[in-house]
Amino acid sequence: MGLLELSRPVQFEPVGQVTTVFFDDKNQQVFSVRSGGATGVVIKSPHHTSVITYRMEDHGPIISIKLSPNLSVLSVQRSKQSVEFLNVTNLESEYSQAARAKNSVILGFVWTSNTEVVFITDHGIEIYSISPEKKTTKYVRSSSITIAWYCYSPMNHYLVTSSKVDTSQLQVWAIRNSTAYKLGMVELDTILVKDKDVSLMNVYNQTFLRVNINQGDGEIAVLKEIQLYCVLNDQVTLTHVLTSLDCPGPVGLHTVDNLILVHSQTEARSRLYDLKLPGTPHQETCSVSVLSPSLSLTTITNEGTPVPYSPAWVVFLPNILVDARKGHMWTLNLKLGSVLAPDPLTLTKFFLNREAGKVPLLKLLKSSLQSTSTELSTLCDMFTCVVAAYNLHQNIASGGADGNTSSATKRTRTLSTSTSFTVPPQTSTGSNPAFPDSVPPAVVLDQADIFTNVFSSSSQEGVAVTRLQSVLVEYLLCLLQQGVTPRQFIYELLINLCVKTEQFYQLHQYLQYHVIGDSKPVACLLLSLESAYKPARQLALDMMTRLGTATEEMIEIFLAEGKLVSALSLVKANGLVDTVSARKFLEAAEKTEDRMLFFNVFSFFEERNLRLRGSGNFSRGEQCDPYVKKFKEMFLETKRTPAAGQA
Repeated sequence: MGLLELSRPVQFEPVGQVTTVFFDDKNQQVFSVRSGGATGVVIKSPHHTSVITYRMEDHGPIISIKLSPNLSVLSVQRSKQSVEFLNVTNLESEYSQAARAKNSVILGFVWTSNTEVVFITDHGIEIYSISPEKKTTKYVRSSSITIAWYCYSPMNHYLVTSSKVDTSQLQVWAIRNSTAYKLGMVELDTILVKDKDVSLMNVYNQTFLRVNINQGDGEIAVLKEIQLYCVLNDQVTLTHVLTSLDCPGPVGLHTVDNLILVHSQTEARSRLYDLKLPGTPHQETCSVSVLSPSLSLTTITNEGTPVPYSPAWVVFLPNILVDARKGHMWTLNLKLGSVLAPDPLTLTKFFLNREAGKVPLLKLLKSSLQSTSTELSTLCDMFTCVVAAYNLHQNIASGGADGNTSSATKRTRTLSTSTSFTVPPQTSTGSNPAFPDSVPPAVVLDQADIFTNVFSSSSQEGVAVTRLQSVLVEYLLCLLQQGVTPRQFIYELLINLCVKTEQFYQLHQYLQYHVIGDSKPVACLLLSLESAYKPARQLALDMMTRLGTATEEMIEIFLAEGKLVSALSLVKANGLVDTVSARKFLEAAEKTEDRMLFFNVFSFFEERNLRLRGSGNFSRGEQCDPYVKKFKEMFLETKRTPAAGQA
């Protein structure tokens, strides 16, 4: 199963007799330097197609070369005591800075801003400000400490130093406001690590210190576990332990789409770890989560074909591979279409945290619905994760990043009782304190997405109606339990499925216990079902009464059914006597062919006219002349006809 795919390679001039190659992890750039720069410096990046080229004088072999963050200053280290700076607009004029501490060796340097450089020497940390306009450097401050090696995170300017080549103590620093602050010391007890065993990485917007724990040394070393220390709020805390490794030989680490990838060159396999998936508590410290690989072992592929893990590969965070011998640089990307897992719930949580996880997640939900081997309880858990992710996204978008709504708990109703029960507040997947609820999910599925791509498409593909209905009820209950108001099309689909299966008793229960909420469209849909289920009419009328905003619809229903007395009673109860249309009522009364009913309705509106205008006559705008004429024919002229005969 190849879940990892190499990008198209960025080609550069490989290492040769006159060419040296460097990589700048801050700007993610590879440098090909010919003849010390005299015959050209070519800079390329996998993130854009532009190529930067320079020429500079050859003043000796280059140890390190980097550009400032804004690409305006080229910094070159040719000796262990100083660094040279060249403005890219004028590479002929150099200005340099030597290490401040006497007899110190510069182990490396990093740009922390466009005008600030930090030297890491074997005597400590030195911070300098750079003025490209004046072509000068200025000492700012330093911290004295013995350093054998270091690692640096360019994203948030954290630094880790060791005083020995093989060490059990790691000092973590933060470079802020031109000052190096000590954050904490990681004590590994009897475990000794080297520089290749330590790095700083960023996952889910959090910084972690990675420490490889090996068994044995040298070529026989086997990676047993990886300890992750979260750097949060100026504290360094062990939060995760990655296990099930046992990787012999060289090992490389990447972070891709918030996954930690552990590559074993000997096995030609990679292990994927998702820190947001639940793990098991550590035996000694419950707050530490022990994680096994989230998915099966995978391979790196190129255009779908597995590739061997070359010893010439050099791994750079977050997802860069460089082969300096061939002159190729790739980015490593995730192929979610190839992801398989025996547990659909785990796969649901996995997809929710992947940037391109929406389409495969919808496909997973659909296939799980259509597969009768997937239990309803599993589908309920899958929907719960989806709705919780939607809620978290909405809370963050509305400013409630703490994940709470107006109350600490939500209230809902069960199907079997009208009493409410308490639903605990939803927490993000993986309760480790390194991941607050403010970290948004990568995938958000709303009800329209699930209705269109899961339920509606499954219905069109001939999935059994009973299966569709059962799964829809689970989804509906998940929405209600987490305080999300179901959309109208969800209610309508459930009602239609109940009608198809003739489960009218269940439909009655859904309405009675408010699984299906009150709304005008639902009431109208119920009215249309009267021919199939007679109680549906009364259910609709009861719903309209509860709504209190469907008076006009109820009046229209009564008029259509010829129940004018009920309609007039509703008019009086809601204070609509002065505004209701007399013509509409008279027309309905005429259709009933009931003389007394027509008389009573006409008299009702005559009294209204008399009260409002002092006269029982209708205004022209009411267009009631045909009914006035009919009233006279039916009642007034019949009274005068016998009197005329006697005369």
